Amino acid sequence: MTIQYNSMLHTHTATDRYGVVLAVYNPAVHGTLADFRATARALVGG
Repeated sequence: MTIQYNSMLHTHTATDRYGVVLAVYNPAVHGTLADFRATARALVGG
């Protein structure tokens, strides 16, 4: 899983190794990018 800036969505997304978007960053929900990374990792189990 990687965190990348998605220019089409104008935000960061968590993507798997195939490029599938797993989560979309929302500052109101996730706070910092570090918090978003932790939440996204928990979603994919590692």
